[in-house]
Amino acid sequence: MDILKRISLRLRRKQTLSQTLIETAPAPAPAPAPAQMPNNGNKIIAINSDGTEELAASIAGALIEFRGKDSVVRISKGAKLIGCKFFLGTECSIEIESSKYTIRNVVAHVTFAFGRLKIGKDFSSWGVSLKLEEPSTTVTFGQDCMLSYGITIRTTDGHQILDLSTGNVVNFGADVMIGNHCWIGQDAMILKGVTLANGTIVAARSLVAKSVAEENTIIAGVSAKVVRRNVGWNREAPRRK
Repeated sequence: MDILKRISLRLRRKQTLSQTLIETAPAPAPAPAPAQMPNNGNKIIAINSDGTEELAASIAGALIEFRGKDSVVRISKGAKLIGCKFFLGTECSIEIESSKYTIRNVVAHVTFAFGRLKIGKDFSSWGVSLKLEEPSTTVTFGQDCMLSYGITIRTTDGHQILDLSTGNVVNFGADVMIGNHCWIGQDAMILKGVTLANGTIVAARSLVAKSVAEENTIIAGVSAKVVRRNVGWNREAPRRK
């Protein structure tokens, strides 16, 4: 009987000691707050329907990464973005107006100083890569433009081409300007310095290296040229009458 009492007493002492250790143990230190990165003058601005503006921490449907300073992203609240990614260097800007269509998978590298991307009203896309990777170059879209999948637009060749007799660079970057109501087909590529007139239709897998001044045309091929004139288009699927 004495043995049982001694065992019971020891167990009670161990439980009391364990409880005392738990109660007197110091509370864990709170996790440090995440470091706040300086904005370096960069801004994200949401544009209201009445034209007023407000600073925003982010934009739904878009990853925005500032890699320099004093850059700005201005996006209308009337623009619905899905899967977009924007990379900006120093003193660069991206502006997107409102759209009644969805803007999908726009990946814009505006990473060299003073790059500018401007997307007009009622723009839609399924997938476009925009390479503004030379200083002071611009890509501009007019109103009501429609882009398919796999499109690439470049303001630069990305590497220097030199005149061997002089050593001078012969392939500086240049702006790209897309007019109003242009339709760019799947896997098309548009190179530096190209301007497309209003109503241009770019056929699938075309390589556009020269500007098109004539409105309401279809261009196709490598390198793309006008293949049909006096045409228009809309967003409805074709139906036989």
